[in-house]
Amino acid sequence: MNQALPEMLKKHPRDWTYLDAHIFSVEEVVLKLKSSFEIATVRKIIESFVSNENYSFSALDDFNQKNAFPIIQIYEDQYILFQSYSLFEALYESPFFWFINDKNYRNQAMTNRGKFTEEFSAARLSLVFENSRVFPNVIITNAKGDILGEIDVLVMFADRAIAVQAKSKKLTITSRKGNDQSLQDDFKKAVQDAYDQAYSCSNLLLSDDSILIDEQGSQIDVSNILFKEIYPICIVSDHYPALFFQSRNFLKYKVTDVIKSPFVMDVFCLDVLTEMLKTPLYFLSYLQRRTDYAEKLLASHELTILAYHLKNNLWFDSNFSMIHFHDDFSAELDLAMLSRRDGLNGKDTFEGILTKYAGTNIDGMIKQVERRNDSRIIDFGLQLLKLSENTIFEINEAIEELCRRSNHDGKNHDLTMGFDNDGLTIHCNNDELSEASRTLKSHAELRKYYCKVPEWHGICIDPQTKKIRFGINLNHEWQFSEKMENKLSTMAKPSGQINLKTKVKPPKVGVNDDCPCGSGKKYKKCCRS
Repeated sequence: MNQALPEMLKKHPRDWTYLDAHIFSVEEVVLKLKSSFEIATVRKIIESFVSNENYSFSALDDFNQKNAFPIIQIYEDQYILFQSYSLFEALYESPFFWFINDKNYRNQAMTNRGKFTEEFSAARLSLVFENSRVFPNVIITNAKGDILGEIDVLVMFADRAIAVQAKSKKLTITSRKGNDQSLQDDFKKAVQDAYDQAYSCSNLLLSDDSILIDEQGSQIDVSNILFKEIYPICIVSDHYPALFFQSRNFLKYKVTDVIKSPFVMDVFCLDVLTEMLKTPLYFLSYLQRRTDYAEKLLASHELTILAYHLKNNLWFDSNFSMIHFHDDFSAELDLAMLSRRDGLNGKDTFEGILTKYAGTNIDGMIKQVERRNDSRIIDFGLQLLKLSENTIFEINEAIEELCRRSNHDGKNHDLTMGFDNDGLTIHCNNDELSEASRTLKSHAELRKYYCKVPEWHGICIDPQTKKIRFGINLNHEWQFSEKMENKLSTMAKPSGQINLKTKVKPPKVGVNDDCPCGSGKKYKKCCRS
């Protein structure tokens, strides 16, 4: 089309036409693709998508053959294609009908179709979590060897798990016409059954009696894992129109403290999701937010919500009861994918959560959390990804200052921040590991008690390398404690904002009182100097 315009301008206006841009020949295809196929073979492939008949199309909801056969033949070796997207869609959709019409190949085709959905899902998730954490075709048995369930793809990262159930059920022609009963029946076979299986297997993951066997027949050791979050994901192999709305209206599901809301998508959405969120923490962070807001989000497609997240971070105040996303949000995502897949001259990653913190201390910490696969610090990493841009930059500056002070005087320096339901404490020192761990735990417990929240994250960083030495996670409901109340009486209250330049005068503390830093030592033996 870009070549047709200058050629058109060389002609008289009465001869102007854009039709030439849509016309192609067999020889042209062979030459441009530098194909090794014979011209006769190429002609056969092209004519597989040619039909000049459309007798069955008599109403708006009838099957339109032009969707399956979008190429028009005008001469023996010349054709017209008005919309290339129609051909891409037909290339994916039409072979299914060719295969089921072949009685000798039909069963094999259906087997391959299901196998593709599972293998594709496993391959894409392996790009994010690495092969060692992705397990295809996991069988769950009891001690007697009885099969209790099967997970198409299981992903495990620290104390998080993703249970994927893939289905290759195709939307029937009756459903495509809009028949409500047929739509619900197809949805049950493609999505509801997959979810029911995913939920059942998620429950089995929490059972001490369950034994997990991988596709090689080896046992997967989960004895030391206490799963904190499990995400049931349902994946379909076809593009289901209005899949988002069908899932909201038809899907019946349960949510527990561990098993999250279901995430329903097609293989195309999974492809983009794993392309843009290529690290475990960013991927899990999106799953966490997307499922937590399951009842509050409205969009025409899942990719619209993903695009918003990549640009603005998917976080909303609890006051909002419903959020609707306009399709415009996905424009930049489309361009980024075109740059990555088709070589479009443009940005392959647009400005947003993937670029804002690159090269900062926070970025380095997130990468460390991902490499460690440690349940004690994964919540800390997820908490970082929830924070606002301003808070992230404040923490970055604070870490620089903590390290500077620790390198200067060799002492521990710390930062504490409280949020709605949790908080974090960062210690910066080179103390002996057991001492540093005891000090951090004591301090974090005190701050958690003061803020009356159910969860608190704590990490200790090396002042020279700025790397995480270790981390802790306190996760229990707040309860009144007289001992903690006594400690609070001497603890310096947290300020409302980070201020690295202002020195805060601590409350008066006796030499034999507990040190207000939360170390558990006497004041005279700790911070008195």
